[in-house]
Parts: sequence; structure tokens; C-alpha cells
Amino acid sequence: MNGQNHKAKAAFGYERIDPKEKTERVQNVFDNSADRYDLMNEIMSLGMHMGWKRKAVEYAQLLSGDQVLDLACGTCDITRILIEKNKTIEVFATDPNMSMMQLGRDQLLDQGIYQQVHFACSFAENLPYADQSFQVVICAFGFRNFTHQQNALKEIYRVLKSGGQIIILEFSQPQSTLMQMLYRPYAKLIPQVGHWVSGQTSSYQYLVDSIDNHISKNELIDMFKVTGFNAVRVTEFLSGLVCIHRGIKC
Repeated sequence: MNGQNHKAKAAFGYERIDPKEKTERVQNVFDNSADRYDLMNEIMSLGMHMGWKRKAVEYAQLLSGDQVLDLACGTCDITRILIEKNKTIEVFATDPNMSMMQLGRDQLLDQGIYQQVHFACSFAENLPYADQSFQVVICAFGFRNFTHQQNALKEIYRVLKSGGQIIILEFSQPQSTLMQMLYRPYAKLIPQVGHWVSGQTSSYQYLVDSIDNHISKNELIDMFKVTGFNAVRVTEFLSGLVCIHRGIKC
């Protein structure tokens, strides 16, 4: 971790936050914002989030009958894109927040997508699945909210089959000075936009802070390798503000 990023995290209090407090805070954020979450995703990402999610799913090597875990599924965008890509797979949509998951389930039902989807309310650090259950585990914009990220990676490793893929789409720190100059003022507007759209300010302030205080892409690569993943690769968007991290369980 570079010194500047370390100081920023310390100033925010990120490193001192109690794990239980973080878990409760994240749950409260999504309880309060679930009904406007998809709309705010469109606004906050300037319409780009679905393109990033589709690109992440493109990397999944899916075969007929594969079982895929959509971890921190939220409102099930990734689940829907996975099934659009291969209608023969089974998707296990898992999220610790019941409000978000119910909304996602209802949207899938409205679209006629339900036979290949199984739902479970669970934290990433303690998954309710047997060892070597999945060919692919994919997580979109949920990893930074995990309370114990290394433990979550160990659980992902446990439930993946040998040769299985991990795909994590997540925010990181932009590398170019230009992108930093563009992103910082925009990020300051997000809580106010959240207030206008949903009446929530603190929830969207948390989301901005969670991006600022998330580990760098290189730190996440190191976590992948420590866990045991190989062939680790990163695809960057917007000068590294958004990254797709991939690895293989060998």
C-alpha cells in the first residue's frame, strides 16, 4: 500500500472500524437504498456499469450444465447476464441482504428467469455450499463491502472446483492524474444526487467512502495469490478506476 493511500484510510478511520460495525453499516446501507439501487447505479456510473458487468461475464468460460455462483448478487444483474450467455447453466445467487435479493428475485421472475436460479441469503465469509461446487464464482461490486476479505477469498477457493474461475469486478484507484482530477469532484456530488433521487445521503456517502478506502488492484492481486489462485490477470477501465480481477484454482 502506498503511503498516501494508507494515510487516507487511517484518516477516514477505515482501519479502526469494528468488523461488526462494518457489517451492520453495510446492511443498513442496502436496506435503505434497495428500491432505488438500480437507478442510482445508472446515474453514478453514467450508464457504464452494465457494460462492465457484461465484460466480466464475457470472461467466464461456461459449458453446458455448469454451476455458477453470483456472489453478492444484489439485484441480480450478473445472474441475468450469465443466463443470457448460456441458458443451460445453473446460477446460485447469494447475498447477505434480503431486501436486495428479494428485489433481484422479483425482477428475474418478471423476466421469466427462474428455473435455473437458486437463492441463498449468506455472507461471503461463510458460504452454505459444499467444497468444489462451482465452475465459476463471480462477484460484481460487492467485494469491497465484505467484512473479512481474505476469509471471503478462502471460501471462494473452497467452493470452486479445480480449474474453476474467480472473477471479481470492483472499483480501485485511478492511476492517471486526469482521471483523478475528473473523479474526485464527481464523487463529491454522488451523496447529494442520492438524496435527490432516493432521499438517502448517508448511504451514498458510504458507497463513495468504500471506494476511496478499498485496497488497490495490486493488493487484491496479492490476496488472490496468497489464497492459492494462479494465472491472475487484471483488466482496467477508466485508468484503473474499475478493474476486473481474474484467477484460476489449480
